[in-house]
Amino acid sequence: MRLLCGPPGASGIPAALGGVVTAAGAGHAFRLIVPAPGLAERARIELARRGCVADPAAVMTLAELVDAAAPLPEASAADIEIAVADAIEEHGIPELCPVRDAPGLAQTAAGAVAELAAHGREPDDSPLSALYREAAARLRDRGLLLRGERQRLAALSLPSHREPTWVAGFFSFSDPEMSVIEALACLTPLTVVLPKTGTDPIVRRLMGLGASAQTIASLGEAASVRAFRARTPEEEAREIARRIAQELDRGRPARDIGVAIRGAGPWAGAVTAALARFGIPFRNSVPSPLEGEAVARWLVAWVTAWETGWELGATTAALRLAIPPPLADTLDLTARERLPASGLDTLRELGGELVAPWLDACALSGEAADGSAWAQRLLEIALRLPPPAAEPGDFAAVERVRRDRAARRMLERALARAAAARSGAVPLAVFWRAARTAIRHALVHPVDLRRDAVKMMTVYEACQFPVPCLFLCGLVEGEFPRLPAADPFLPEAVRRSLGLPGAAESDATERLLFEAAASAATEVLTLSWSQVGTRGGSFLPSSLLPAGLTVEETIACTRSPAARPPAESGSVPLSLLAQRHQRFSPSGLECFLDCPFQFFGRYTLRLATRPLPPGDRLDFRLQGEIVHTVLGAWRSLGGEIGVHFDRLYDALCDRGGVPAGFRRIAVRLQIRADLERFAASEELPLGNRVLVEWPFETTLDTGVPLRGRIDRIEVLPDDRLVIVDYKYSAAQGMRERVSRESALQGALYTVAAERALGRPAAAMIFASLKRDVAFHGWGDPGVTGRLAPIPLAWREESQAKAAGAAFRILDGAIAPAPRSPDLCPRCEFRDVCRYEASARAAGAAG
Repeated sequence: MRLLCGPPGASGIPAALGGVVTAAGAGHAFRLIVPAPGLAERARIELARRGCVADPAAVMTLAELVDAAAPLPEASAADIEIAVADAIEEHGIPELCPVRDAPGLAQTAAGAVAELAAHGREPDDSPLSALYREAAARLRDRGLLLRGERQRLAALSLPSHREPTWVAGFFSFSDPEMSVIEALACLTPLTVVLPKTGTDPIVRRLMGLGASAQTIASLGEAASVRAFRARTPEEEAREIARRIAQELDRGRPARDIGVAIRGAGPWAGAVTAALARFGIPFRNSVPSPLEGEAVARWLVAWVTAWETGWELGATTAALRLAIPPPLADTLDLTARERLPASGLDTLRELGGELVAPWLDACALSGEAADGSAWAQRLLEIALRLPPPAAEPGDFAAVERVRRDRAARRMLERALARAAAARSGAVPLAVFWRAARTAIRHALVHPVDLRRDAVKMMTVYEACQFPVPCLFLCGLVEGEFPRLPAADPFLPEAVRRSLGLPGAAESDATERLLFEAAASAATEVLTLSWSQVGTRGGSFLPSSLLPAGLTVEETIACTRSPAARPPAESGSVPLSLLAQRHQRFSPSGLECFLDCPFQFFGRYTLRLATRPLPPGDRLDFRLQGEIVHTVLGAWRSLGGEIGVHFDRLYDALCDRGGVPAGFRRIAVRLQIRADLERFAASEELPLGNRVLVEWPFETTLDTGVPLRGRIDRIEVLPDDRLVIVDYKYSAAQGMRERVSRESALQGALYTVAAERALGRPAAAMIFASLKRDVAFHGWGDPGVTGRLAPIPLAWREESQAKAAGAAFRILDGAIAPAPRSPDLCPRCEFRDVCRYEASARAAGAAG
C-alpha cells in the first residue's frame, strides 16, 4: 500500500488522476474510489479531458464498493429516525418517558444513533444504549443494517481484484471505513491520498499496516487574495455576481470560475438568484432539501390542512401553491376575513368552482390503509401540482424544470421509504409521521452537464479540483466554520470515552476544509462575508479568515441587468389623480411627505393589505380605535372611564374578529390601566363646551381643500380653543412625530378649527397615553404643562408646505423617496417598492 500526503490544496482527487491515467495508458484496469457521486462524475469528466478512455464504472464511491459486498442495504438517516421514533413511542424506555413528547427528541436521538453507527461504536449502559439496540433490531427486521455494521461485514467479503486501486478525496476515515481500506490493501495494489501530516492518527494507522509514505508537492505560487464584506447575504451575492460578470467581460471562460459555499444555507439561494438575475450561466451542484421544492411544499401544506380539520388559513395557504396567483390572492383575502372558520363546506362556499376540482381530486380521510396505498395516494396529490414551463433559450426556466423533475422523483422515493417502514393498515396520521421524516431528510441533487458555466458547489467539491477564479462566500461564524450543536445524548465527556470526534476535532476539520477550498484557487481567490442576517441579527466574521486581509469597506451597488427601472413621475394619468384627490387630509399629506410611493399605494391606489390572522388582529390600529372610542364616550357622557371601557372593549374586539385568549386579556388590562391613568391626570384644561370626534372641511389660503376629524376640542370660558389629538403610543415616539419636518397635522388642525368655529386656538396638544401620560405640542403660556409657544408664521408655513405636497400629488409624483430609510421596514408596501433600485440608479448616475 502506498500513502500520498500533502497540503490540502494538492492532495485531492487530481493527485490520484495522474497515476490512473498512467495505468489506463499502459492498458491496465484500475479503480478510483471517491466519497460522493458528484465527485465521481467530476472525476470521470477530468479523465475524459485527459484523453483517458475507461469504463465509467471504474470510478465509484466507497458506498458503491460496499454495496457490492454487503449482505443487506444500508439504513438511511430517515430510516433511522423513523425506527428511533417508533422505539420511543412503543418501547417505553423509562428514562425517556417524561420527555417522549418533546419536539425534536426523535430527531436528536436519531442523529446520535447514526453517528455512533457510522463510527462503529455502541454506547454503554444508558438510555441511548437501549434506544440504539431497539432501533437496530427494528431496522434488521426490515432488512436494513446500520452503516458501521454493514461496512465491517462488507470488508469480510470484498471480491478479490488485481487491478490497482486509488482512494482519494477523503479527509479522514472512521473505524468501519478503515476496515474496508485494510481489506482493500490485502486484495489489490492500493494508493491512498490524504491531506494529512505524518502525525495524524489515520496516517499513523496506515503506516502501521506497512504503507510507504510519499509527500505531495504544493501546487506552486498561491493565488492572489481579495476580500470584501457586505451588509446582507443578498448584497454579498449581488457583488459576487457583479464581479463574475466583470471576469466574463475580460474574457475569462465561465468554466474557470467557481463559487463555493459551506452548505445549503441562506447563501445558496441568494447566490443562485443573483447569478440568474445577471444572466450568468451557472451549473449548480449543491444539493437542496426536498422540502423546499414546490411539489413537496404543496404536499406538506395540503396534509397539514387536513390535520387542522381544513382550517381556512392552512387550506388556502396550500391552495395558493396550486392556483394561479391572481385567483389565489382573491381566495386568500376572502378566506382570511372568515378566520377562524374551518371546514370544506365553508371553503366551497368561498371558492366555488375555483377550488371544487382540487377538493374533489385531493380528498383525504383518516381511515386505515396499507402504507403503499397511502404512498400512492399522496403521490397522486403531489403530482397534481402543475410542473413549471420553460421557453427555448430560457436557461433559468430550464433549470427550474430539471430541478422540479428531480424533486418529483425524489418525493416518490421518500414516500416509498415511508411505506416500507409501515406494514399493515395504518391511519394517515401514522403514515404521515414517517413520510414527513423521509421528506425532511431527502435531498435533490441537480444534474447539469453544461461545460461552459460557472460552477456553484460546496466546499467539499471545491477542495478536490483546482479553479482559476474562486469565490468563497458566507464566511461568518456559525456558517463557516460550522459550530457543533450541543448533543444531550453525546456530550463531550461521553464522546471522549467512546472515541468520537469532539469539539476540537470539529474545529480542526473546519479549518482543514477552509484551507483546502482556499488552496484550490490557482489565480484569484475572493473571500466574502455579511454583517447582518436577512431576519436581523449581526454576523461575526469567520475565525478562519487569514490575518492581515485588506477588506473593502463597501461594495459596488449597481443595478443588475434584469432589474426593473425605477418608478418615475408622470407615469400615472393626471385625470385619475385629480379624480381620486378632490380633498386632502392632514395625515395623508404627512404620508406623502414621508414617502410619495407610500401615499400612492395607500391613498391613490387604495391598496388593501391582507387581513390579519385572528391572533394578530388586536394590533396597534385596533388598539387605537378602542382608545379613541372610549375617550370620546367618556368625555361626552361623563362618568367613570372604566365603565365606558368595560362596555365597549369586548364589543369592539368582537367586531374586529379578535379571538378570546391570553393576548385579548393582557391588552385589556394594559389599555384599561392607561386610560384610568389618563383620566386621573388633571393637566388638560376642561372647557364649558366640548366637541368630540369633530369633522371639518375647509379650504386653506393656498387653495388646498382639506377635510378630517379632530378627536377633541375644548372651548374655554374665554372662548379660546384647546385642540386635543390622542395618540396611543409611547412618549418618545410622540416627541419625534411632533418635531419631524413632515409634521403638518397640528398646524392644519389649528387652522381648520379656528376657521370653522371663529375662535382663536390657545393650544394644540398631542396626548400620549401608552404606559405614561405625556403632552406634546404648542400653546399659550399657562394653558397646560410645558408646551412650546406657538411659533410665528407656523400656520402660514404649514399651509405652504401642504400646498406644495398637494400640487406634487396632482402632478403625478409617485417615485419612492422615503424621508428616512428607517420608515421602510414599517411600510405596508415595502414588498412592491423599488426604492433600493432607484437609489442605486441615482448613485450610478451621479
